[in-house]
Amino acid sequence: MDTFWLILVSCILGAIISSFLIIKSWCYCPRRAFSLRNRVVVITGGSSGIGLSLANECVKKGASVILLARKEGPLRQARDELQALAQQGQRVLFFCADVTDDSAVSNAIEQGAKEFGERIDAVVCSAGASIPREFVNTSVSDFESQFRLNVIGTRNAIAASLPFMRSQDGGRVVIISSQAGQVGLYGFTAYSVRIRSFWSFAGFRSPGSSF
Repeated sequence: MDTFWLILVSCILGAIISSFLIIKSWCYCPRRAFSLRNRVVVITGGSSGIGLSLANECVKKGASVILLARKEGPLRQARDELQALAQQGQRVLFFCADVTDDSAVSNAIEQGAKEFGERIDAVVCSAGASIPREFVNTSVSDFESQFRLNVIGTRNAIAASLPFMRSQDGGRVVIISSQAGQVGLYGFTAYSVRIRSFWSFAGFRSPGSSF
């Protein structure tokens, strides 16, 4: 069986197993309602993909959003699309920042928070990438780049947002994960390692745990 089919089969099996684990976990995780109306939500990787889709939903549900990504062009386009959906009082801001750069992320989120009266209600960590490659062909630099983007980048966004949430009536931290965090996938060793770390970071196994 060649590499393509091994990776495909691994993804399918991982999806099946992870779906079972997630559903099982939801049965035991207490959930509290969190209305997005009049909230301020930071979204990294917000110019495309999952991040943009989530930003779209947040705006539809009444939130203002602060988008972070590296490229101004896609960010500006995303801002315009989202602002067209916004109602009176809702705003969509964007800042160019590489999530691996702690100072850049902190400055961007601080500037965004100031626009809303020093307020951040939620942060969604969606910026990330993977390099599908067999372990023997995955270099140290591949591991390091993925870890910095996915793990350190997530840490930076949360660290910059948390002081604002703690100074008010709380907030929410959302970390985008995948089945690769529960079941190792062939061809995604580096990716699976970083995804698994998110589970511990978020305290998934201990509902109600706090940063």
